Amino acid sequence: MPVVGAHFYIGDVSPDHSIDTIPTDWYYARFDDVDILYVGPVWCRQTNHIFSLQYVDNKNPPVDYSVRFEWVIKHALRDFLASWQRKKYVHAGKPVSLRVDGYDVEYKDGNTVDIVTKVYEKIRGKVDKFTVDNNILSYLLSLTPATSKYVKDIAPFVDYIKMQNYDRGIGVSAEQYRTIINPLPPSKLIWGLHAEATFKNYPKVWNENTNSPMAKVTDFYSIDEQLGEVSRLQLGGSWVWRLTSDNWVYENAVQLYVYNKLHPEAPKVGPAGLDVNVRN
Repeated sequence: MPVVGAHFYIGDVSPDHSIDTIPTDWYYARFDDVDILYVGPVWCRQTNHIFSLQYVDNKNPPVDYSVRFEWVIKHALRDFLASWQRKKYVHAGKPVSLRVDGYDVEYKDGNTVDIVTKVYEKIRGKVDKFTVDNNILSYLLSLTPATSKYVKDIAPFVDYIKMQNYDRGIGVSAEQYRTIINPLPPSKLIWGLHAEATFKNYPKVWNENTNSPMAKVTDFYSIDEQLGEVSRLQLGGSWVWRLTSDNWVYENAVQLYVYNKLHPEAPKVGPAGLDVNVRN
């Protein structure tokens, strides 16, 4: 069964410009239409190579996303992640919550260098050792590339490759990725969709109902074309950038549509005023 993922970006600016304030739109996120939730950004500190929710540089005050990260995990758990492990383990003398199932690294621009393969190999080794040491389910490690460069070498060390079918990655097709990672299974590949770009580039997709504050979604021609690649190439699934922002009505609609399209055996219903029709 293909997986349905979504990215939740926690760096959006609140009206009061406080990083500890939760944007109102977040409360409308459709967490229940997601199999794998990606939450970020998280940084890797150059000094000690530790993953951190705090960004520090020499010019600006530090930014700490811990409050926002915990909010997302709490609300995602409430909606659909009750099966996640919530038990706490101790690693390196510190408690570690297993509500996080792995790491995803966006791969573009400055980190597109030949040494990146060794970096992924090291991360895979550390993640696997942590799994064994604590006798827990394996952590997932995924790559979100905006380029196909070095992907063939990195592929053996990751569980999923989240292809970007937008932005800098729009020039590389799912079929090309499948050829690149061969002989590894195409189930490693997850086809990425851009909800914001879908709305901007395909305005005919949307039909506003002036009698309702919600949007009436009538069809998704462009998304149907892209999701057709999942079955045609036997990919591992699809994921959406992103689950919510100031465009949350449309992004929730896209997420619900993708979920129902890839999980026809268990379709979900949208809230009042939101109709999502799956074309067969």
